[in-house]
Amino acid sequence: MIIFKKFINFIFFKPERLFMFLPPLNYPSEVRYIYILRNFLIYFKIKKWKKSFLMIIKGIEKLFFDILKILYFPFSVIVFFTKYRFIQPNYVQIGTVANHLCMMTKYQLIKNKIPIIFIPKHSNYSFITKIFKKNPKIIFVDSLILNIICLPFLYTNFISCHIRDIDYLYDDKKKKIGKQEWSRVYCKLDFKKESFFEFNDEYEKKCNSLIRDKFGFIEMKKTFILHARESKYIKTSYLRNCNINNYFDGINFLISENYNVIRLTNSYDDKLKFHKNYYELNVDFPENQFLQFFLINNAKGFISCNSGPASIGLLFEAPMLQVNCIDIPYAIGEKSLYLPKIVKKKDKLIKFENLWHANDLIKSEQFANKMGYEVIENSKEELTEAIKEFFYLVNSQNTKNYKTQKKFKEKIQFISHGHSIANLTNHFFIKYHDLFE
Repeated sequence: MIIFKKFINFIFFKPERLFMFLPPLNYPSEVRYIYILRNFLIYFKIKKWKKSFLMIIKGIEKLFFDILKILYFPFSVIVFFTKYRFIQPNYVQIGTVANHLCMMTKYQLIKNKIPIIFIPKHSNYSFITKIFKKNPKIIFVDSLILNIICLPFLYTNFISCHIRDIDYLYDDKKKKIGKQEWSRVYCKLDFKKESFFEFNDEYEKKCNSLIRDKFGFIEMKKTFILHARESKYIKTSYLRNCNINNYFDGINFLISENYNVIRLTNSYDDKLKFHKNYYELNVDFPENQFLQFFLINNAKGFISCNSGPASIGLLFEAPMLQVNCIDIPYAIGEKSLYLPKIVKKKDKLIKFENLWHANDLIKSEQFANKMGYEVIENSKEELTEAIKEFFYLVNSQNTKNYKTQKKFKEKIQFISHGHSIANLTNHFFIKYHDLFE
């Protein structure tokens, strides 16, 4: 059965068809025939035969689906004049599936369309199609047959949602291609106001039972969820990693305030021990993947980093402290805060305005290395102060005043809209004030 699922996924549901990476800097771009040829020649020249062969396969796949799109064109035109639009999130990892579910759905709802969201049953995250209350404005489809039949629709841009509709990609000159920064799409529609993603009773009942089995009778509103991406995880980029030891004092602070901490882990993370109120949940297991949506949405707050689960916080507009950010933060709500990593070049700290102006390509490890950047993660002191400030913010009846950051936000709003609508912790803003001038 597992082999069959892998075969079906390889033939029909490779999310990589939606985008590709351009070496040598490996930044994300559109799938174009010219780029496929470019990649093939680069890999062939350096004798990376497997990658060269995969480029041939990618070219054949694109040609096959382009032909299908032509054959489907009359039906696509009919769909265009209806209120329905197609979405298939990249469901390989939790970060992309939650991000695409959030942003692609918003993109279609803003245009007064009804998104049809395809997540086939063989996916690890197909449970997403079953956890929300039925909503006439959103349709989920997990049928494998329907997913296969509708694939050409999903790749037809005028009736679906392409990645460049909700965020930027890059061309071979490292210039942005796309309609808008994702944060501009995000701000146009408030999910919570209309409860587009509200859990159904069956899912809540199941999750409450799992919580009792795993953690006892803890109160979720007295609980913080923590996720820190460590270096032992998938080694795609050290830029997003962090040192869990720097979180110890912050965790102890939350425990001292008689709050619980549930840390989301994977099978490679080291286990931590505290004298009370500390728990771990390995989200490599399907049951725990199922549960983490509920935990992040219902906790007092979510302490995240630049990794997949932060997208779940974005989806539910959960109070979030996002630390060690190397990209645009997902923590953009009134009860949310963020901490960026600082960057050095030749022992000189780079101002954030200049850093964020550099086409966002700092998030490419290869680009950072080429530019001679040294990326420095948040210190123990910065994390502890951030956790304290976040704790007091989410427990306050009022939204804290961050007017001191107003001038900086106005200056960068056309450079990075996402950073301009998010709040830095005051401690970090004061400590590195020169970098924000």
